[in-house]
Amino acid sequence: MFVKSTTTKSFVVTNDLRQHIHVRLVITDKELMKTSPMSQVIPPGQEAGFDITFCSDSPQAVTFKKDITYFINDTVPFKFRV
Repeated sequence: MFVKSTTTKSFVVTNDLRQHIHVRLVITDKELMKTSPMSQVIPPGQEAGFDITFCSDSPQAVTFKKDITYFINDTVPFKFRV
């Protein structure tokens, strides 16, 4: 990574249920704080995207690997790696 570099990737959640769901991301790493939105309500049969944004002010190793935790309806935590 370069100093002051920014990269954005999408994370998409599809709601296959018959009710609305609330999806909330938990971001703790300073390099990922520009991620947005941090939560969304997704209607039945719809999908919503989250822009996971990496922004570095200092030199990083060749790879950046962190887990992001997210909750659906504030129940069991799920994770994915960026």
